Amino acid sequence: MAMRRRNVSPANPLGISQSTLALIHEAEEQELTSAADAGTVGFMARMMVQVTMPHSMPTSDRFVRTNGRFTIQMVAGDLSFRLPYGSIPRLVLAWMT
Repeated sequence: MAMRRRNVSPANPLGISQSTLALIHEAEEQELTSAADAGTVGFMARMMVQVTMPHSMPTSDRFVRTNGRFTIQMVAGDLSFRLPYGSIPRLVLAWMT
């Protein structure tokens, strides 16, 4: 079995391949750049879905949850429709976002 010769140099004392070095440098650059500077700030609704959807069937056409100064309200558009509740609607909404 032939041994592969490493590309060892003062700049690369471990003999890491050029493609691996490029990946390491890219990861380091991403780590040092803030999301706002890179223009990659996003919004993740999954946590919001998990805390705002009702666990059990609401008794009215409204569901209100308040935390400090923040209030969120879900309203059924028609009395013949009920608000979604339980684990399945919450998981589906999390999957869609």
